[in-house]
Amino acid sequence: NCISVEPIETELGRKRRINQSSCNKDFTCVDGFCPSFVTITGAEPRKLKADIVLADAATLPVPTPAVLTSAYNVLISGIGGLGVTTLAAILAMAAHIEDRAVRTLNRTGLAQKGGAVASHVRIARQTGEMPTAAVPVGETNLHLAYDMIVGASPNVLTRSSSARTVTLLNSHLNPTSAFVRNTAKTYDTPALQDVLRRASRTLETLDARALAETFLGNELYANMIMLGYALQKGWLPVSLDALTKAIVLNGATKKQNLKALALGRVTAASPEKVSAYAESLKKALSPKPVETLDEMITARVQYLTAYQSKTYAQEYQMLVARMRATGHAKLAEAVARGAFAAMMIKDEYEVARLLTDRSFTDQINTVFEGDMTVSYHLAPVFLARKNKATGEPRKMTFGPWLKPVLKFVAALKPLRETPLDVLSLDPLRRAERHFRDEYLAAMAEIAARVTPANLATAMEIAGLPLEARGYGHIKERALETVKTRFAELMQTFRTAPSTASPTLIRRAG
Repeated sequence: NCISVEPIETELGRKRRINQSSCNKDFTCVDGFCPSFVTITGAEPRKLKADIVLADAATLPVPTPAVLTSAYNVLISGIGGLGVTTLAAILAMAAHIEDRAVRTLNRTGLAQKGGAVASHVRIARQTGEMPTAAVPVGETNLHLAYDMIVGASPNVLTRSSSARTVTLLNSHLNPTSAFVRNTAKTYDTPALQDVLRRASRTLETLDARALAETFLGNELYANMIMLGYALQKGWLPVSLDALTKAIVLNGATKKQNLKALALGRVTAASPEKVSAYAESLKKALSPKPVETLDEMITARVQYLTAYQSKTYAQEYQMLVARMRATGHAKLAEAVARGAFAAMMIKDEYEVARLLTDRSFTDQINTVFEGDMTVSYHLAPVFLARKNKATGEPRKMTFGPWLKPVLKFVAALKPLRETPLDVLSLDPLRRAERHFRDEYLAAMAEIAARVTPANLATAMEIAGLPLEARGYGHIKERALETVKTRFAELMQTFRTAPSTASPTLIRRAG
């Protein structure tokens, strides 16, 4: 249930990455049986020079605090471990510095890290103006929603009012433990935003996490960026001077927190300027998936050419073109994804190629900085030691010296599926290639026989390779399940009744 193992959408679908900010350095994720997993030591997340943008903070007009006519209620919703309660304490201290009455309440649930958190901060001229610490139902003035899912939950939204509440939403969707258990899990972010919009007088969105990672190298400062944004907008009943003093008194990483506060203020005043500075690194951190079928096919042809050869890629291209000719666009898209997954088998040659590819090195240098050393976590076929309890291979750690060896293995890819390919003796490799050939033959058959009656079955068959996830023994188990389902669905496809009318049959006869 480690929420630091995050989903990331790429042109090849959903992958995983480690959130460097929230990782608790437990490192059990290294044991996951994945050849793409590397450890980089002596590095830290690369960040833009925040001072470039923060110099503008000195020229900003001093924000005017919200006027206190009665209790002013701030609700901060988020997840544990990312500074929600600390932010509430700093805001309360700022109010105390200005001789205001303050009440706070933190609702943290059972999970101290990763669980839902809602911090109530009530500020007034006198304590008698706020008899309870909890924000009353419908009386939130400002809702800082760092987490979209928690912010849109019923027990938080009941405190908001469409006539009263200003909501500042972090537009980044923080992953939940469901993402770890279910690799295909999705949330309807537009719907969640719409829920918050209906519960607010004003809703503004801000990708606070991207700003924190880009300029400060750590998402933990996202909450403080949001506080600075709200301060500059005049949504807080405390002054800049009081907040600055509260941050200094708090003591923890005060320089970075002051930068985060200033960054939030600059973003509120000049969002276009901040976005222009951040765009390059943001793209590297979150590559955008391709959008059209033609773009998808082009990208996958390029990958398959690099994987094996132009001839191999053309086989894929011809199959997809044949499926598009049937007129079933959704089926063609499913085949474009499925056939690629079936054909691009991640064998030892491909793992070596990917780990030594220039684009991988460039990505490391884009995302990290410092005197870096890369270690590889692999379980080489025929060499990996076995786990005595399970009988399954165990991963081994190799230092930078392995890179020349990987380059040599990658250069041997022309041997793939020839008599000289000793790696094809691995039973899993033979099983993967046998399934690929069965799948491609089935797609050719489906292209010739698909009808409205068996289209749904054809769609499911086309997507089956995407369900054979993993590597090594994990992939082997997944593949067995997929092969069983594949046989069942092909039988269903072949026995589906025709939808042609009797008149058409007589005319054809």
